[in-house]
Amino acid sequence: MADWFLPQGTPGSPDEWCFHVTLAPEIRFYLTYASYYKRLAELIAKTKGSYDGVFLVGWGFNLEQPLEGRSTALSVLHKARKKEVRVRLLATPDVGYEQNAEAVRMARDKDINAVLDEQLPPSSKSSPSHHQKAVLIDMVVFKKDLYGYDRFLFVGGMDIVKDRSDWIDVQAELTGNAARVGRLSLEERWRSMTVTNDGDKAITKRDIVEMSKEDVPLPHKVQFVRTYPPFPKDRTGWKRSYAEHGDHTYFRLLSNAITQAKKTIYIEEHLLFSMGSAPTEANPRKVTDPPRRSDLPRAANTLEQQVKQAAARGVEVVIVTPNLGEGVFKKNRDATAKFMATTNKKLRVLALASTAMVHSKIWIFDDEFVVLGSANFYGPSQASTDRMPAESEFGFGFTSSNDGRSLGFPKSGFARALRLALWQRLRRQHFAFYQFPDDPKKTFSEEFDELIRPINRQPPFVRIV
Repeated sequence: MADWFLPQGTPGSPDEWCFHVTLAPEIRFYLTYASYYKRLAELIAKTKGSYDGVFLVGWGFNLEQPLEGRSTALSVLHKARKKEVRVRLLATPDVGYEQNAEAVRMARDKDINAVLDEQLPPSSKSSPSHHQKAVLIDMVVFKKDLYGYDRFLFVGGMDIVKDRSDWIDVQAELTGNAARVGRLSLEERWRSMTVTNDGDKAITKRDIVEMSKEDVPLPHKVQFVRTYPPFPKDRTGWKRSYAEHGDHTYFRLLSNAITQAKKTIYIEEHLLFSMGSAPTEANPRKVTDPPRRSDLPRAANTLEQQVKQAAARGVEVVIVTPNLGEGVFKKNRDATAKFMATTNKKLRVLALASTAMVHSKIWIFDDEFVVLGSANFYGPSQASTDRMPAESEFGFGFTSSNDGRSLGFPKSGFARALRLALWQRLRRQHFAFYQFPDDPKKTFSEEFDELIRPINRQPPFVRIV
């Protein structure tokens, strides 16, 4: 198996915890907003008191969205607060059609500790945002005279917003030590933004040592990654206290995986935008120095250049995007797709024929390694470039020794089963009861032919390149 992960941090270095690779007993996937919202409602309802916590981080919030039945997100969170559960909400300033300032006001009216995170670099070219989408739920578990936490961390492309019932997206649920490691990134941002003391304590060396302890071998190996822009030159009123030179671990993990891939890359993506120029190091380091979150790939290249190079060396690349109609999104997607493909038949870009919005941001490499989170195939999701400063993103990469039983494909490995589950979901846009074949003897190309096979004489995709 390829070495998919970024190198571990040097013990004692300031960014050691940022590169920690840990184990998870379970990773679940939610391929519909309804199933994700139902799971959130179920877990939040189980929280009981002041030792339990719910922490929501989002790009967009609409707290009037029902999570289960008629119970809105606000009512579910308010019930938890009435049991003295610690509930926090961290939103980006108003973006698009989501009115986050109103969501924060509504949350505060229900005694929820809600904050607008305005730690954003000023820019005359753009309006960067905090694009992270995560929920952390902590529950105390008492065992005799001891107690510990059950932690559930949700990461992916789904926000708690209205009218996305027909959107195609992916959200993952991680448990165990992996949830604890992922929590550190969210707590870091919360502590920098607020002066309240209802979050967890600062990260210590003891935390890192404890995170390294695994009681039993577990199937999923996980590494969390982020994107943050460097501090602006004018720091008047600046609050953020971490990642001074930026955080490019998301970009580096994807770059490393693209380079390592030998057979296949599958991408399900909302956007497909050229990065423009490759980003450059703001604060270069020696090779012998400890790895830092601000480091960029040594052979700096844009995502589209790296994917093009992978296809040129024989890697089969399939990218699925939404049907965008006309306008700037379609123009950028088509131009980027044509640049990556040129005359290479190993790279295929498809647009969904139905009107359902593809909002996923997921990569699967060689049916072994998966990267999922909030970052798009889009310059500001990866790094600050000459076009605009980076947004903030949060995601993770993982490998697994499990089979695909929990995903409905027991004959396949876990990552391959996830790809088949995604492809089955895409074909079900045209036939609700479709079952993708679970045949380990089938090649990626043969499964691709099945993916694009017409249903009721209607092609499920439009070929871009």
